Amino acid sequence: MRRKNNTWLLYAALAVIVCVVTSNNVGAESKAFVFEAYGTSDGAKIRGRVVEHSPSLDEPSENTTLVGRTRKSLGLLRLKPKPNEHVVINLGNYRGVATTDEGGYFEWTLSASELIKNEIKPGEIPIRIENIGGEEHFGEGTLYVLPRNGKVAVVDIDGTILDDEPDKKVKLAWNTLVNDSKTLKMFPGTAQFLQFLVKENFSIVYMSSSPDQLYPRLKRFVEHNGMPPGPFVLKRLSKDKTKEGKRQKNSLVEHQAYKLRNLNDINRLLPRHQFFLVGDDANDDQEVFETFGKDIGAERIVLAAIHSQRRESKQVDIKGQFRFTDYKDLRQKLILSLPGAYKRTLSRRSQLSADELRAPKRVQRGPSSRYKTPERALTSTKRQKRGPQLRRQ
Repeated sequence: MRRKNNTWLLYAALAVIVCVVTSNNVGAESKAFVFEAYGTSDGAKIRGRVVEHSPSLDEPSENTTLVGRTRKSLGLLRLKPKPNEHVVINLGNYRGVATTDEGGYFEWTLSASELIKNEIKPGEIPIRIENIGGEEHFGEGTLYVLPRNGKVAVVDIDGTILDDEPDKKVKLAWNTLVNDSKTLKMFPGTAQFLQFLVKENFSIVYMSSSPDQLYPRLKRFVEHNGMPPGPFVLKRLSKDKTKEGKRQKNSLVEHQAYKLRNLNDINRLLPRHQFFLVGDDANDDQEVFETFGKDIGAERIVLAAIHSQRRESKQVDIKGQFRFTDYKDLRQKLILSLPGAYKRTLSRRSQLSADELRAPKRVQRGPSSRYKTPERALTSTKRQKRGPQLRRQ
């Protein structure tokens, strides 16, 4: 027990030392992030943050030491915001000016008329963030304009695609403070499954309870592992105002209420979309999905899937949700859940054309051959085997 306590004391001392060292490395230059930018031709929103540039934002090298990785992680958590900063949002011919709040955050909405006037069509639209004079370009991102009607996959990160087991606090802290985008591990088959979703015309939205200060690392993690791009819905740890004017805090321990609020925000921007929800049972995502399904209607939920991490004794199964441990099983279940699933199977038969499926098959019978259906061919084969036996009797 004493050895365990000593380990934690050493780890805490290392964190304090890194904090002191990192505080001296914050520069005065600005850096802007655009992590949540999506919508349809009916309207879209852009959300980002402006901070002072720090070495922690740079791409990690291959041979970065444990101390170096910890230093970068703590540096991300301690980024200094730039309040009251006027930023110009460039989308092709469109220009909008936003002002950051006390936390360095900015948010901008585009109406349907603005999107049509500036010929912003569905697709991935590059975003450039500049200062008022247009002399400094200090940020970029992507606006994901989705079709009005379609399918969206809202995919949780922690414990669903990122192997960190959120219910195990030690491993979660280790991944947050020590690992970087190149040392974080994803679950096997995750990237292939997400690429399959894109081929099936799903739009991807990543959602996590991780603080948005970790966005640079999470974005690199997604890119490094070959996962498709998409907007990130992350937690703002500072205080946010609600529509009623009240202030509420998104704490690190709040999960269910936070995710339900963001799912409802996504639904407001995508009111005609069908939802495919993927989460895990470490933070009780199954209860969040159940409540959200009741709010928008079960007919708009393609499938709610739960990546199982808990022990059997702790599992809570909810009717209509699919629990999985292997992404191959989830892919098969999703295929059967999509419209027209009766026409698709996972075998070679699903790859044949309709004419090939209806065509009779050639069955060999001695020197001659005849076209028969598979059922008649099987009956004919049985008769051939039985014939000599009956004659011997």
